[in-house]
Amino acid sequence: NNLIDVKSLRIVTEDGLEQWLPVKKEPFPLPLAEVQAIFQIFRVPMPEFAKDICTFEEFVELTKRDEQIICVTVNKDRRLYHVDGCLVEVADLKLEYKAITTVAIELEDPDKVRATKTMFGFDRIENINYVTAIKRMCEQKP
Repeated sequence: NNLIDVKSLRIVTEDGLEQWLPVKKEPFPLPLAEVQAIFQIFRVPMPEFAKDICTFEEFVELTKRDEQIICVTVNKDRRLYHVDGCLVEVADLKLEYKAITTVAIELEDPDKVRATKTMFGFDRIENINYVTAIKRMCEQKP
């Protein structure tokens, strides 16, 4: 939606629950200083860019210049539910070459998240984040 939404992993519990916090959520076009800040968050050098403003398309091209960045198009169709105080997101993700369905259970109280995971039977399933899932999907590219 012509928007950059960057989150940072803050905490991983012993049993694999993750807490992600929003770092930046801005609409394109972005001022050059914002783009430079995003590349610092990515921990990769900012490529040469001669403009003061960066469009979404230009940003994508900049990310493709660094081999440490995987740039993929992801379409996400999500449904939100409230279960025992938790926000539960069921999402269908489509990459260029693969599709998966994901479930995220969110709440600042990890014990309630654990209880909700158990209620749905997800405590027996590996808990991974979007970054890891997308990397795995890219590795399985046909």
